[in-house]
Amino acid sequence: YLIPEGTSLWNEELVTKSEDFRIYPNPFSNQINTNSSEKISLKLFNMQGELVGEGINHIETSNTLAQAPYLIKAFKKGELILRDLDIEF
Repeated sequence: YLIPEGTSLWNEELVTKSEDFRIYPNPFSNQINTNSSEKISLKLFNMQGELVGEGINHIETSNTLAQAPYLIKAFKKGELILRDLDIEF
């Protein structure tokens, strides 16, 4: 979903869905990747809004994350794209 940059994480009206790249796997266990050849800044949040991982086109996660839904923010060329992910053990 595309949301104007600089807005809050949880109180957004989702504008449109971006399909030009994938964030995978979903569910994930210890890493998150994107298939984009462009630079994408990724930030992984738990449902309490706490940042639990970040990276460029890739996030390595620790084994300490609880099995729960997570939200990933992907910044690409000034756009903010939100995706939900689940963790798998």
